[in-house]
Amino acid sequence: MIEKRIDLKGNEKRTFEFNITRGLNVVQTNHTVIVSTYGNHTQFNFTREINTTDPGPIPKPEITDVKIANGTIEGEPSTVAEVTVSNPGIQTYSTKLMVHTEGTDGSFYGASVPPGENRTITVELLDERGAKVAGEARLYAGNLSKGDGAMDQVEFVGRANHDTTVWDVAYEPVRAPWRKNHYTYQNESIETGADKDSKEGFSSTQWIYLVAGVVLVALLAARRLR
Repeated sequence: MIEKRIDLKGNEKRTFEFNITRGLNVVQTNHTVIVSTYGNHTQFNFTREINTTDPGPIPKPEITDVKIANGTIEGEPSTVAEVTVSNPGIQTYSTKLMVHTEGTDGSFYGASVPPGENRTITVELLDERGAKVAGEARLYAGNLSKGDGAMDQVEFVGRANHDTTVWDVAYEPVRAPWRKNHYTYQNESIETGADKDSKEGFSSTQWIYLVAGVVLVALLAARRLR
């Protein structure tokens, strides 16, 4: 709501401008503006479709941080993602959060945040406790399988008691975990070190190549000494 005191003399006519950008709802196409005075009000309607992932100066909820941590879910030790959602605007949105990782085929939570506030949601993951975790988090107000209502998406990689790296990515609609042929997250570009044989930051596959390289160098050195 925007308030402004206006004093008009008899038969006087003046024009005023009000910036209503912050008051727009990014998931709506039809918008209503109500102008009220003492004893009277007028309602104006207009149509504008807004890109929910990039609404320009219109504030909307977004994911501001993700941290991988050790937690307890229903009394059991678990790996969790602490996802912080911020709502810088004046609207309240019925947002939802879906988190996928290499070990978790979708963990779903309600994620509504009051206007002007932040909220950190503890998300249960099925990844091995203590392993490096790679995944992505989606924030949306519509259907996960459609782009309507998409708000924000980030990708992350980290480990409990260590830093978690988070970066923005373009929102991608995916099939929900409860549907057939549902989406599964894979990231072959990031070595998570989740296998039990990993040591000193190397996976078991990397150790095979490392040992083979050392053996090859030793053989070459032995030949030169003959």
